[in-house]
Amino acid sequence: MTIGKKIIGGYVVLLALLASVMFIAFYSVTRIQGTYDGFIDVDERLVESAGKLRIELNDQVGTYRGILLYSDLQKSYLEELHANRRRFSEIAGTMRQLVHSGEGRSMLEEIAALQAKNEQTQDRVIELARQGKHAQALALGIKEVRPIHRALDEKAERFGERQSKLKTEG
Repeated sequence: MTIGKKIIGGYVVLLALLASVMFIAFYSVTRIQGTYDGFIDVDERLVESAGKLRIELNDQVGTYRGILLYSDLQKSYLEELHANRRRFSEIAGTMRQLVHSGEGRSMLEEIAALQAKNEQTQDRVIELARQGKHAQALALGIKEVRPIHRALDEKAERFGERQSKLKTEG
């Protein structure tokens, strides 16, 4: 081999090594970016889901109040209330699958426990309304359902704010 061919061969080997290192670096950066985008997407979905929880919660309150106010429409309002509760439960279940931190899980467990208490209290108020005890139903709603609703709404809002903060800190 001539010296010129050896020099060219050396450059070819160096260029091949450089190309393979660049390919590996590009591949790694692409995978890291994909993983990062996945985390951001999860945080966005959790923020959106927290907002949906609050919407369903407010819909439950409106529907439950409709049961109290319009006794002739109780059946349709009750069906709507059960549908709201199912949607709330589905959203919370999806959120449990997406959240990865212990703090997030504990917040969701608190929300689920409060929602169970909310449903029980609403059912007691509805039963009083069915029995024609509207004054007692209204008093129980003001005394117990309203504070639970406020606590639930605050927890869902705090969860959404937490996830939004995590998303921006990325």
